[in-house]
Amino acid sequence: MSSYAEGQVHQLMEVLELAGFSPDDVRKLGQLGTNRLNEIRFYLNGRAKIVSVPQLESEPVIDTIIHVDRSVAPMYPNWARRFLHPDLQKSGPTEYDVVTGVKQWFHDGQKNGRVVKGQVIYEYLKEKEMLESCLGLSDLLAIQAKGITFFRKFFKGKAVFGWKSVVERRDGRLHAPCLFDDSGEVIRGWGWLDGDWDGNDPALRFAK
Repeated sequence: MSSYAEGQVHQLMEVLELAGFSPDDVRKLGQLGTNRLNEIRFYLNGRAKIVSVPQLESEPVIDTIIHVDRSVAPMYPNWARRFLHPDLQKSGPTEYDVVTGVKQWFHDGQKNGRVVKGQVIYEYLKEKEMLESCLGLSDLLAIQAKGITFFRKFFKGKAVFGWKSVVERRDGRLHAPCLFDDSGEVIRGWGWLDGDWDGNDPALRFAK
């Protein structure tokens, strides 16, 4: 090797050392294939540039398990007189997976862009003995406690109803509890059964 070449190698080693390269780093550099070394040469000669690729944020891991306290029945709102089905308010599993254990159910009148009165849905669920398989107010409270990220993951754009917990107002009107997204918060509301239900208003039912 000529003295000029030795000088160049010595200069390169000094630069690499100043940049923090360890002997092992230099060894790995020497093991790069021809294609990778050419990429470095192209960059040095101005024929290529290094582009920073933005690092994608990983989606947060969401706990899909719902825990419900069935030891006590939920409190109905102060404007209500009673639950229409008090015997159902403490029924249901205390733990279940929202992915495999819950399904969104629609009355035929809600499908294909149609709307149906809530009273029609309620009467159907009673007639078919499906109320017990519906989620209730206790379940909705547990889902609400999971927060907006959880709600948007599984129920985005929906108002989900717990038909097991229909209440009667003091004026005799009937309402079903629901959850919906309002400006980044999970809000608990009450749908009047004389109102219209559409394809964005599923009943939540247990899958088994």
